Amino acid sequence: MPITLDEIVRDVERQGPYPDAAQLAGLLNDPDREKRSVGLLLKAGACFRSGDEIGAFRELLRSRAVLGGVPLEIMANIVWLGLRLNRAQEAAFECLEFARWAASIQAFDLALEACFGGLLLDQKGAMEILRTPRLALEVADFYEQIARRLQPGGEPPASRSAEPTKRPTLNNQHPMPNRDDSQSEEAGQRPAPQFDSVSQSPQSKIDPDSSEVGAKSKIENRKSKILVALVVPNLVDDIVAYSKRVQYFARYLDPEKYRLHVYSTENFSGRENPLFPYHCARYSTEQTGKNIIAELKERGVPVTLGTRQAPFAAAARELAGKLEQDGIQIVVFQGGLACPIDWLVARWSRVPLKAAIHIGSSMLVPGMDVTFFDNAVNIEREKDWWPPNVGERAVLRKGADIEELDRQPAHPRALWNIPDDAVVIGLL
Repeated sequence: MPITLDEIVRDVERQGPYPDAAQLAGLLNDPDREKRSVGLLLKAGACFRSGDEIGAFRELLRSRAVLGGVPLEIMANIVWLGLRLNRAQEAAFECLEFARWAASIQAFDLALEACFGGLLLDQKGAMEILRTPRLALEVADFYEQIARRLQPGGEPPASRSAEPTKRPTLNNQHPMPNRDDSQSEEAGQRPAPQFDSVSQSPQSKIDPDSSEVGAKSKIENRKSKILVALVVPNLVDDIVAYSKRVQYFARYLDPEKYRLHVYSTENFSGRENPLFPYHCARYSTEQTGKNIIAELKERGVPVTLGTRQAPFAAAARELAGKLEQDGIQIVVFQGGLACPIDWLVARWSRVPLKAAIHIGSSMLVPGMDVTFFDNAVNIEREKDWWPPNVGERAVLRKGADIEELDRQPAHPRALWNIPDDAVVIGLL
């Protein structure tokens, strides 16, 4: 990945005197675009080495005017310095502009990763993108345009060629994209790896039915039960709401009526070969969610982890196909706009009933049947701009897992410096 300004400054100073103003001006006015790019980085570096980090940030933001675009090495430094200066929101908007440019040259996976990086930064800033209706709708439309470009014909057919047995029939049906419709290498993309199934990657699926524990709980007649899938961007033990909800479903969903499957898109896990310089830390669900996985395995719940080797679109395509291959009848997504893999899986998967749970931002996927909210305030905030093609909205109140609370050990008062004779009413 591109190096940061402080590294550039150190590297140049090791080789000799830092370029003076005349030399920098010469580079910035050179007809060769690559030399102008180097000049802009060195000009920003000059500001940085003099202690003017705000000036360095402003120089980097001039890239579009000076170069007609933002090279990846400059984009990386806009993100790095934006975080350093607590200007993540400005960096977020730059990432979205970069994503639009990447999409314009058909570098769709780079575009998706840049948009993802921008929305991560938006959450570190003031969330101006996710909480502004016009901007949120623009992001959803951005995903939709890419989804259509990567689908044969560009428009989902009205119905599937074969209707699965004993599934509810809905009006909203969506096709799988053509797996041979790969991006062009001329657009700066690596060819998307092709997989027959996510589960064929040895580390991508954890299926308790193949284990001794899972075999004991294997359902003999799966067709008599409704197959329900929970799709999450990753699994994290103990602290993340959507992971806790996975546990609740596994514990309390009626096993006589339903067969539960859990799928992690790994959108919030580290990628093996990221295309964009700002992304999630290099952790995987196997690391962050090992306790949840162990519990799901013990309860006989299959867990499928999406590939982390493929780019976003290929990863989404595979997982969408896996949902259909597994015969899922109801799928519940727990990912917002900041999860492009989840969004594409929701758009491309051919599942009779699709639902989403609002987790900070709505997914806004065309063809979704319903989005559940646990806070009526969020519904009220979105009522004036909710698109009719993204499904109904419903409030589903949250509760507390009393059994889980009973299992937790009591904490000593000393942990919070509470006197022994004090009356404790509650803790937040």
